[in-house]
Amino acid sequence: MELIFADRFERYLEPWREMFGESDGIEYRLGAMPDVGFGSDAILMAAFLAHDRYGGRAVHGKAQVLENLRGDGLPDLILATPLYSPIVDEVTDLEITGSNISDMFTQCFEEVSQFNRANNVIAIKRLLVLVSALGFETIPPAVVARSFYRASKLFPALWID
Repeated sequence: MELIFADRFERYLEPWREMFGESDGIEYRLGAMPDVGFGSDAILMAAFLAHDRYGGRAVHGKAQVLENLRGDGLPDLILATPLYSPIVDEVTDLEITGSNISDMFTQCFEEVSQFNRANNVIAIKRLLVLVSALGFETIPPAVVARSFYRASKLFPALWID
């Protein structure tokens, strides 16, 4: 699987560049949707936004792949995060918060893995991440990027074509 990190502002991409670097399977795009979404199979989206716009019912502790039937310029698949409001309601310890965010992203990668195993026709091979639209405004961006990186390393099979 390839990762596409995108945002309208370079400053939001910087922590992700520091964490993931410049390597095969990692791409950075500067701009807004729908311009930055080309070529991606799915977009990672906060549960409260994803389910409100694309349907389904959020399940606590579980990420879900939703189908985009709206024709709105976003990818055909929406990777909805698990509900995570308790993670970020009150930030008192960034290490614990980072660990909780990493656990949430781990659920997302687990869902991608299960989805790809269960589907012969379509798979998530290119995941778009709009970094400032993940819903973690109160968390330092470097903590969010590090949490995503940690979770991604738990699924090495996703990164092999």
